[in-house]
Amino acid sequence: MKLSISIPAVLSELSTLRNEVTGFLGESLDDTDRGRVVLAIDEAVSNVITHGYNSDETKIIKIDMESYPDSFKFIITDTAPEYNPLESKSPDIDKYHDEGLDRGLGIDIIRRIMEVRYEKNPEGGNRLILIKEKINEKK
Repeated sequence: MKLSISIPAVLSELSTLRNEVTGFLGESLDDTDRGRVVLAIDEAVSNVITHGYNSDETKIIKIDMESYPDSFKFIITDTAPEYNPLESKSPDIDKYHDEGLDRGLGIDIIRRIMEVRYEKNPEGGNRLILIKEKINEKK
């Protein structure tokens, strides 16, 4: 099964995205894993909106969703300046609060939930590929 959606780079569109992802996942994962996948996709797209597009409402983000017998794959495509999140350093959680930080955990959260791959978008920009194995399928 495959589904593609495109949303404008507007944070208020994230609720639509969350609903689409939740519907796409259906009952294939338990509630915990389904919630984690939705969180990871939300974080990734939020980062594109805020950091990649600087909240430019004229920009578009495409999300391709694919379901396979053993996994889900989400491909998030943008035309923002090139940025490979796999090259970013994971935050030191022990020092995070002590240093007064209140942002910067999104990529680390995404990495903990899903397998993350990155490609340059051939049309300019980025392609983030997030994969979730169905090891915790709902029985």
